Amino acid sequence: MVARRTGVPWRSRSAATLVTLALTAVLTTGLAPGAAAPAAAAIDPTDRAREVRAPSPSPAAPGDRLSPGQRVRPGGSLVSSGGAAVLLVQRSGRLALYGADGGVVWSADGTPGAALVLDARGRLRLVAPDGSTAWEPEGGPAALAKGRLLLRDDGDLVLQDPTGGIVWATGTGVRPSRLAAGRSVTADRPLASADGRHVLLVRRSGDLALLGPDSRARWVAPTATPASSLDLAQDGTLALHDDAGAVLWTPGTAAVPGAELVLRDDGELVLVGPDGTLLWTSGTALGPAALLRGEALAVGEHLDSSDGRLRLSLEPAALLLTYDGTEVWRAPVVPGAGATLNMRVDGRLVLRDVRDRPVWSTTLPDEHWATRPSLRLDPLGMLLTAGTGQEVWRVDVPPDLVEPAAPHADCSTVDGPVPVAATVLTEAGVRVHACLADAVDAMVAAARADGVHLVASGWRSREQQIAARARNCRTVDGRVRCHPPTAVPGLSRHEWGLALDITDRGALVRLGTPAWEWLVANAGTYGLTNLPGEPWHWSIDGW
Repeated sequence: MVARRTGVPWRSRSAATLVTLALTAVLTTGLAPGAAAPAAAAIDPTDRAREVRAPSPSPAAPGDRLSPGQRVRPGGSLVSSGGAAVLLVQRSGRLALYGADGGVVWSADGTPGAALVLDARGRLRLVAPDGSTAWEPEGGPAALAKGRLLLRDDGDLVLQDPTGGIVWATGTGVRPSRLAAGRSVTADRPLASADGRHVLLVRRSGDLALLGPDSRARWVAPTATPASSLDLAQDGTLALHDDAGAVLWTPGTAAVPGAELVLRDDGELVLVGPDGTLLWTSGTALGPAALLRGEALAVGEHLDSSDGRLRLSLEPAALLLTYDGTEVWRAPVVPGAGATLNMRVDGRLVLRDVRDRPVWSTTLPDEHWATRPSLRLDPLGMLLTAGTGQEVWRVDVPPDLVEPAAPHADCSTVDGPVPVAATVLTEAGVRVHACLADAVDAMVAAARADGVHLVASGWRSREQQIAARARNCRTVDGRVRCHPPTAVPGLSRHEWGLALDITDRGALVRLGTPAWEWLVANAGTYGLTNLPGEPWHWSIDGW
């Protein structure tokens, strides 16, 4: 059977109604011997499940989890602790996960009358009335003694081992961008910007780190010993603690009840009061990546490349281009207080002093190049271009500052979807474009040598991509929204054979896990870059 994420909402029911209905469902242990299975029927959300007492020795009550030996009967459900997510076992045999907006975010097809079972051995299955398996997690563990199935309030359905480690998940969790009083940031509970490009978490090494779009740390809390959690108390004080509860770091702010910690889309981490007053900031905000025609950059402002590594900043002492803090270029004049950098309509970049006098500029381009000029920062340099794309002026980052992008692979000639004939099956069992095969095998072998066991899926046909788009996307208020993000057919790097969805021990790679940290540190050596917001997705260009 096929499990899928989907965007088809239960339009006649709100999330609150779903929670109310779900709380009437009954969670019990197995069917009594010889008991007849419920008749197959379309689900009626108004039909309240008849209560059946659970036989011992494994009593269970409606809640947010399943322990070994327990099951959810047809028509029953799990409800996350805060009521935001509902997992419903429909009488049709379909397993449906509803998000906070009342829409189905993931589903699995089963057999009419099937029950969701976590058996005594820890094996998760949809079990048909005749005892056969109607569905089980793809790539999940065969058995997980003493584990549990948990529906989290972020919308993720996870199968955990006895230590709380995640061994399988639906991947439907929506990471919050705001931390309210009484909440914590940990390795398993990160804070993410709404666009998914920036993440705050406690890494397995014990560092509290703010990671940028390229998964590199842009800010780390100054601590001498490993941390366990970042906690926002009810009185609004923020503190980083170790396992024993000792305070390792605070921003030094006074108590402000109602304060929130917010990770913004520009990468700035801020503590704000209930009235919006700024109490503390990490100082990590990224500026825009471009200066367009007619726009100006003032003293104290900056442009940043999409990965946050290249920055053009204007200060009284200098107009300076830096890469990871190392100077790459500076204007040959001192701007002074009140200076501005202007993108002129004639195609020149002009630095003006406080009296609006030009003190430096690029050369005037040919007339036909001056249309819609812009100054842009990409990961490898600063580029002044005309609207036609013609280069007018540029400054490149020196090669010795930039890590080699792909010493094991050259896929520069691949510019679109490829047929299966252009792919190969690597020794590691991953189907990719031939240009990437050696790099994938080398990476998997290197990870294994470090104790990380990576498995991946690679090339995808157009038909498979169309199906993935249909499963994961829906139209809301006239806009297409995909969860998880899913490329338009033809643009997916999976269709090109140049992307991997990576698992570790049967589970998709997740933020903060050892596999993820290994990939962040090493995948670039093999020419692979992470897609922000999807820790498991790595490709030759991050798409």
